[in-house]
Amino acid sequence: LAGFQIPSGRCGMVLWTESGGRVSPIFRSVDVTRATMNIEGETIQLQLTDQNGELRLGMRSEQTYAVVEGPKSGLTLDVKADWGESFPGGLYIKGGSMTVNGTEGWSRIMPVAGIAGCKA
Repeated sequence: LAGFQIPSGRCGMVLWTESGGRVSPIFRSVDVTRATMNIEGETIQLQLTDQNGELRLGMRSEQTYAVVEGPKSGLTLDVKADWGESFPGGLYIKGGSMTVNGTEGWSRIMPVAGIAGCKA
């Protein structure tokens, strides 16, 4: 998970998907309002715009983010997490989906899993 860890003293979520037969981390949200996502090998900065659903560890199970700067400005991202079992300091995200929405009306839906937690 290099580059996708939750920094010390912060809370967040890391999601991954299976691509080409291997598991790849693609999304990291820290302190709920900011996130990064790996899109086609490029790290994109995201800003939280809306959230709904069940609250766990200060995070909602449904979150919407937007790219507000750069060449991918205008993209939106919908995350739907299915909270799983707890572990010390966090919980598993046993499944869910991530939908990337383009400005031209296209959408790409990916299945995801991951973890959410706080790091001392």
